[in-house]
Parts: sequence; structure tokens; C-alpha cells
Amino acid sequence: MISAKATRITDDDAVRASIAHMAAVLETSDNPYVLDVENPRVQTLTDYIVGFELEITFWEGKFKLSQDKLPKDRKLTKEALIQKSRQNLTAFVNGILDR
Repeated sequence: MISAKATRITDDDAVRASIAHMAAVLETSDNPYVLDVENPRVQTLTDYIVGFELEITFWEGKFKLSQDKLPKDRKLTKEALIQKSRQNLTAFVNGILDR
């Protein structure tokens, strides 16, 4: 679960810069799209775009324990988690007792 505070970006130049940055980061093909913020059409389209920034105020991480897997796969997952826990516990205890 994530909670965030949204703030509207009212500066058109900042909105165009944000969109150009996202395009540069997200376009990963061999022939990536490059947004030209100086293009008059892009400047016109900015009137129809609402830019905003999100400030994350709460973030809760979760993980799956393979509940959608076959029973044998769940058993292997369980055994791997137990083994990893034992290794971590062993390292923890050794760290305390070896001081």
C-alpha cells in the first residue's frame, strides 16, 4: 500500500520538461521516441495535460509466499525460507557469541 500527497504542477515548461524526461527514461527501444519540448504542437498539447508530483507519505512492502504455485513448489519455497532463516540465525548467534 502506498499513500501520497499530490501537488499540481502549474508551470507549462515544467510539465513539458517532466514529460520529456519520462520519455527519455522509458523509451528503451532501438529507435526511441524523443520528445521535442520546443515543438509548437507539444506546446499546444500542454494545455490539455495536468502535471503533478507525488510525495510518498507512506509505503508498505509485502511479498508473496507462492500461494498460487503447486504444492511441491510451495514446499520447496518453505524449505528455502527455513534454510535462509537458519543461516541468518546462525550468523546472528555467532556474531553475538564470538565477541
